[in-house]
Formats: sequence, structure tokens, C-alpha cells
Amino acid sequence: GDGEVADNIRAKLGLPADIGRDELLSILSSAGEMSGGPLLLALDGLNETQPRSYWIHQLPSLVTQVSRLPFLRLCVSCRTTYVDHVVPATLDIPRVNHLGFAGMEFEACREFCEHYGLEHPATPFLAEEFSNGLFLRLVCEATRDEGLRRIPSGSYGTRSAINTFLRSKDRRYSQQFAVDIRRRYPSKAVSALADEITKHDTRSLNFDAARTVIERACDGAQGNLLEWLIEEGLIRVDAVMGAEQSEDHAFLPFERLGDHLLAERHLTGESAESIQSAFEQGGKLEFLLNEERWEDLAGLREAIALQIPEAFGVELPDLAPDRATRLHFDWLTLRALTWRDASSITSDTSEVILRTVRTASLLEATFEQQLLMSLLPSAVDAYWLDSLLKDDQLVNRDWYWCKYLHLSFERGKAVKRLIDTAFKVEARLLPADSVERWMVVLGWFCAAADRRVRAGASKAMVRLLTDHPKLWKVVISNFWSVDDDYIVERAL
Repeated sequence: GDGEVADNIRAKLGLPADIGRDELLSILSSAGEMSGGPLLLALDGLNETQPRSYWIHQLPSLVTQVSRLPFLRLCVSCRTTYVDHVVPATLDIPRVNHLGFAGMEFEACREFCEHYGLEHPATPFLAEEFSNGLFLRLVCEATRDEGLRRIPSGSYGTRSAINTFLRSKDRRYSQQFAVDIRRRYPSKAVSALADEITKHDTRSLNFDAARTVIERACDGAQGNLLEWLIEEGLIRVDAVMGAEQSEDHAFLPFERLGDHLLAERHLTGESAESIQSAFEQGGKLEFLLNEERWEDLAGLREAIALQIPEAFGVELPDLAPDRATRLHFDWLTLRALTWRDASSITSDTSEVILRTVRTASLLEATFEQQLLMSLLPSAVDAYWLDSLLKDDQLVNRDWYWCKYLHLSFERGKAVKRLIDTAFKVEARLLPADSVERWMVVLGWFCAAADRRVRAGASKAMVRLLTDHPKLWKVVISNFWSVDDDYIVERAL
């Protein structure tokens, strides 16, 4: 985050220091011309630069410079949470919201499993975490190292995946260097690095400083532990421009892992009783509500919203010190829903989700998150949706439910994904209870005014029930008395 952007690019390419900014960019443009097409200059993860305000000052001039060169293009990426903190609001550039593998989670999971030598998943993994390539890597590596042949069915929460991943690395290290697995050297090293990064309020440590931290935390470790962690993908090394030259820094492999490790540090020593006052004045977590650091702490707040209910069985909004904070905590709970382990989703969670579905601005987002969890047994699964919609009369239900179904299908979100995925899975391998929940959801899709949704849902039901014919009776019984002729007609 220090110096000119061109200086950092030059340092990474190993070019002489006397090459100026204009000359460097001209060289890159000429290289593109020689190749027959534009050269793409990609800057990944702007939010990981410290200080983040660096790009507020540097990006506009870089965009202007690149735009003048015919064979040079610029592409930058930034975690959505930090866009407003990194990219100037006045900068007029095309923006694309990259959704990872969103919309093709099942296919992505299948490809990752094949790469790691695992059996293809039978259960349709549609939740948000499976659209994240780094999360998929965590799950697949952990599953392989645990000696399993297939990712376990059910919700595989982020916290569970990270802990399993770290345990698998602890085991791998202990086997490779013949040390007691209870030493947990890799886990200790990564946690120590996270602690030190937190103390310095940064995202990385100088390579030598990182080595010192790890050696201090893991006295007695065999081999070059830091190099081993780098090879295993637990630590990432990148060049950071210093006052005169670039120097290697150690980073956590991706920001979400860092956020969750830091969240665990902040929650250490807390209990279900003590956490009740954590956000009150003088409380341990009051700093998360600091408006001056609101953007910087966004990722950590998301991790806290996931870990508190999993660790203490308490929903985040129940800890809010005032009404305004509770509204924000409702939103954080909703965002974290698909990243949570299904076992942590309780009747208290359903109360929060019921509150968000009754908030006009959150209604669509609530249904999106709930549908992605609907096939897994939990307090907000398909039967929760079934009860919610049955308790509302047709005249009250149609305006919001039909509108949502149309928009979600049109935008390729949860409704379309649940319909399309029915034609991609091996239905005969699906557990009957998952198919039954799927039928409940698809049955309610048949209420849509949009013919594409009704037709798609009907065909998807037939496709799944071909391998589970006994469930036809369940479908008919469930929808027989629903006050919607579209649904009754399709079920029959």
C-alpha cells in the first residue's frame, strides 16, 4: 500500500527501477499489441491493501492512464463489503458483481470433487458457501484428508469447514514430521499470525516478523514450519512495496478465513451468559459498532454474526443494545444464514427470519436465503415456508409471493436454481426426506403467475418423483386443501 502503483507493478515484474510510470505502461501496451490483442492488467483483492484508502487516491489516475493506451485494459476486484471504502464513488467505471459459482453450485461442487478424487455429491448443495471457490477447496481438502469419499450431506457451515480444514492440516503435519498431533502446530501458527495481524491493525506481516511470531508460538516444531504452511496454502506470501524496495509479507490465504479466526479470538472466554452484555457500553464487542471503523470491521461483524449462534446458541439480534442496532443485526443474521451449520438454526432463528420477511426491504432477500436452506432439516426449512404461506390467505399472499417468484426466476436466483438443479441430480441417490422438502418448495412455486415458473416447477416435480413414486401421496396430501387452484391443479 506504499508508493505509486507503477512502482509495485515494476517490482513484481522484476523490471529496472529507472523505468518511469508512463514508460512502464507503454511497454505493457506494446506487449499487448505484439500479441494481437489488449494486455489485461488485473489487480485482485484491492480490499486487502493497507491502508485501504490507498486506492481512493491511486485508482483514478491509474484508470486515466490506462484508458489512453489502445492495447492495455484494467480489471480490478474488491470484496463487496469494502467497495465503498476502496473505490471512489466519483470514479465512473463499469462494475460487475461477480457471484463466484452462484447459479452453478452443483456443477462447481461436482468439478471440485472430481479434482480432489471424491465421489460426486448426491445432495444438491445450493447454499451460498458452495458458490465460493475457496470454501469449496476447504471442504474438499478436509473431506479428502478425513478419509471420506464424499462430502457429508447436510449443511457444512463455514466455521465447521475451517475447523475441519485446520484439523486435517494438523494431522498432515504430524504424520509428515512424526510429531504428536495434539501439538496442533499449523493451527497454532495460523492463529498466532491472526493475533499479531490484529494487534497491528493490518492485513499482513513482514515475512521475517511472521517467522518470528510462528517460531515463538510453535517452539519445538519440526522442519521449516513457515515454508510448510505456505506450501499447504495456509499462508500466502506477496510482495509489498516498502520505502525503497518491495519486501515479502505473509498474509492469511483469504480474508474470510482471517475474519473467522479473529472472531474466534474475540469470543474466547465468553459464555452464553457473558455474551449477553458484549455489545453494551464497555462490552467486549462494543467496538464493532464504532461508526468511524464501520467499513473496516464489516467482515469481522459478519463472522461474529455466524459464530455467536453456533458457539452460544444465541441469536445476534437478541444482543442488540437498541432498536436501530437490532435492525442491523437482523440483516447480519439473514446474510449469515446459509453460512451456518443447520444444527445451529433454531426456533429463535425462525423468529428473526419471520421478522425480516415482514420487513418490506428485506422480503426478497429473506426468501432467497431461506430457499437455499429449504432442503435441509432445520427450523427454517421447506416446512417453515409451507406453514408461513398456508397461514396467509390467497388474497394477501399472491401479491408478494408471485412477485418474488417472477423476480427470482428472471434473475436466475434461488427459484430458477431449485428448478434447474432437479434435472441435474441423480434423484435415485437423494434421501427421501430431501426430495419431500423439495416437493413442498416446488409445489409452492406452482402458485406463480409466471407460466415459466409453473411449468418448470411441474416438470421438476415429475423428474424427481419418477425415482421416488411413494412421495406422490405426500405431495397430494400436503396441497389438497391449499386455497390456490394453480397449486391443486399441478399437484393432481
